[in-house]
Amino acid sequence: MKRFKLSDKLKERSKAPLPTEIERPTERKEPVLRKWLIRGISLLVILLIFYVLFKDVFMSEVDGLIEPEKITVQAPTDGTVITFFAKGDTVPANKVIAKIYNPELEESIKSLKETISLLMKWKEELKEENEKRKFDIKQSKELSKFSLLVSAPTKEEITRALAALRQKEATLIEEREVLKEEISKLQRLIEVGAATRSELNLKLRQLSTVEAAIADVKAKISQLYAKLKILKSEHPPLNADVDINPLLPQLQSVDYQIASLKSNLEKLTSKLNTAFISLPFKVKISSIVPSGSYVSKGTNVLSAVRLDKFIVTAFVQPKDAKKIRIGERVTIILPTGEKVKGEVIKFEPTLVLKPAVLVGPLEKRTLVLPVRIKILEQEEVRKIAYENMPVTVVFNNL
Repeated sequence: MKRFKLSDKLKERSKAPLPTEIERPTERKEPVLRKWLIRGISLLVILLIFYVLFKDVFMSEVDGLIEPEKITVQAPTDGTVITFFAKGDTVPANKVIAKIYNPELEESIKSLKETISLLMKWKEELKEENEKRKFDIKQSKELSKFSLLVSAPTKEEITRALAALRQKEATLIEEREVLKEEISKLQRLIEVGAATRSELNLKLRQLSTVEAAIADVKAKISQLYAKLKILKSEHPPLNADVDINPLLPQLQSVDYQIASLKSNLEKLTSKLNTAFISLPFKVKISSIVPSGSYVSKGTNVLSAVRLDKFIVTAFVQPKDAKKIRIGERVTIILPTGEKVKGEVIKFEPTLVLKPAVLVGPLEKRTLVLPVRIKILEQEEVRKIAYENMPVTVVFNNL
């Protein structure tokens, strides 16, 4: 039998290394941190897509009602209510709805105006008298030294007269201070209705009389000092130092009284102006006190609803109320299917029965907590909204 012989070429191939014996370069391993980062980003993307597709599963829907915003107006002062509209009337913006009539307040304002007018007239008379006295003083200025010399009093007589005038001046000043205190007290009593305007006018006239007496005493004291100067000097002064405004204290007193009365008049007028009740937006009156009723300051006079602004009341189960926060954003689904944004603004303090309009015929009315929600897109809601329109409120945290 003939033997099989390998060729030289096959022998060379048989000696070549097998593919498994060939050394290959080691593969570069990916860093661990980068690997986990990619995994985390991928997981977040998946969760986000899952949330967008099934977000309604994670939200809670609560029944609610759309209602016009309610307004309550309180009496700004005591008085009798005079109404110009009735329950159920629609009132335009800035229209006077009612007036609080306070006859004592209006009488006080009238009396103050009359007193101020009287004092202004008196002030003008004092100015005329002051000018007349100034003219008389200037005329007698040149002749004063001769009249002083003719009387020729002694220094002792002048000193005694000065002492008496000083004593009289001190008494009058003390009386003036007492009158000022009594006037201030009467002004406070008039504000609370414990005194009359005639009592104040009497004290004001007494104060003016005392001011005039003080001015006269000071003028006499000035003349006596001028006499002393003449007696001490061989040549009498040609220009005697005399007061050129003899009625200045009275004028200052009248100015002070006018300023004080005007301040009181401004306060009372401000109270009178606030007695007119109006609102800067269109409303429908829900209730109003009968015309002719007497009310005290702070008493509710009327309640109304705004016809241009709505809010939503969501009726939340008490156990879920603690999860809701003031300022939380919610979604309001209208009966048309349209969605608008809202914001939680208030929790009512007490539980109420769920409104019958939101309860089915076979359901039982339960106690719920009313949560007030401000509608952030009023224009969209105003087109279709009506009172007690059912809506659905979607909370994210329930």
